[in-house]
Amino acid sequence: MTDRILSIFRTAVALAAAALILRSCLGPAPDAHQAGSGDSALSKTDSGGDSMVIGIYGPGPVSNFPVIAAAGFNTIVAAADSEVLDAAAAAGLRVIAQPGTHAGEAFSATRAAGKVRDFDKHPALMAWYIVDEPAFNRISPDHVTAASESFRSAGAVKPLTQTLWFTDKAGFYIDAVDVLMVDRYPIPWMPLADLGHHIRMGKLAAGPHKPVWAVIQAFSWESYPDHMPRETGLRPPSYDEMRAMTFDAIAQGAEGVLFYAWKASSWDITTHPGVQVSVQIIVEELKRFMPVLLADRIWKPVQTRYADYPNRFNQRGFPAISTAFFHFEPGNPHPDFPDGIYLLAVNTTTLPHDYSIRVTAWPESENLITRDQSGQSVVPITNGWLSDHFDPLEVRVYGPLP
Repeated sequence: MTDRILSIFRTAVALAAAALILRSCLGPAPDAHQAGSGDSALSKTDSGGDSMVIGIYGPGPVSNFPVIAAAGFNTIVAAADSEVLDAAAAAGLRVIAQPGTHAGEAFSATRAAGKVRDFDKHPALMAWYIVDEPAFNRISPDHVTAASESFRSAGAVKPLTQTLWFTDKAGFYIDAVDVLMVDRYPIPWMPLADLGHHIRMGKLAAGPHKPVWAVIQAFSWESYPDHMPRETGLRPPSYDEMRAMTFDAIAQGAEGVLFYAWKASSWDITTHPGVQVSVQIIVEELKRFMPVLLADRIWKPVQTRYADYPNRFNQRGFPAISTAFFHFEPGNPHPDFPDGIYLLAVNTTTLPHDYSIRVTAWPESENLITRDQSGQSVVPITNGWLSDHFDPLEVRVYGPLP
């Protein structure tokens, strides 16, 4: 990174930090997602239906909730109790609720039923979190199914969720829940593309009608020394790494994003201001592109070219530049995004790429607008090809396509 780019980034971080402090003093932003009446089904949006799930684990005490909402989040993963749910509703947050018992041999149907009776109709409760990483924790699919049936028998209307680390086992668990969350935390001990790979596997298992939400690493494995006793050089992911993981997950099919974590084990994001501000910048960008990212995903026939041909695949065997097309047709004109088809493109590698893509029937000599964290610029289409340079881990949104 050149000195000039580093200076620009530091300035952006400083401005974002100042904005976070200001919003923390003022309370939730006016457009913060407000708790609704609680729908029984989830699509790719949250159950309020007007925004993508952008959440965080481990919110800590309820005094943190206004700060978390001011940072742009609309969802938290937290305990199902009246203090948490009331405070979340007041802050404009929805809750993926941990009921105090989880699927497995020690699951308490009585406790689950009591939580359902007390809180299923609470306006802040968005979904029930019935088990965390069952395959990783060697919890039988039968136990997860039994817990799911127990929640439903108790009268739960809100959706049921679980996380999976081993998505190759998703087929054994997916029928028990309404939403699948995929958590992979690869930095720095696995390739960054590992998360997108597992999002794709989870989405294939979930099918077209069950949402998949990505859980993005926003912590250092140093906070879990027992989990990584033989790994060295552990650290939090960088801004570029978190941003690439987030948008690659969306390109691979994720319809919601949560970050792990605000507070968890010995990790506290507020003692890592670089991570905290980086996450906020990514959240703001998600909100900026949300109208497009909530649009219908479509298939387009494409051809691609890489100048660096031998490195055209990432370390998980997918194209180095992951892509997704969105057809954006709002009911009313949008001030920032004209109607049309948009292309999300993410460099999932730590190598630079000169990349070209051609979509059938693109006119000659047209120009495309590209939108990234530095603003907008124009990229020409030459001989039917859109060609652009991608820095390592670069994220671009193009459109509307001609």
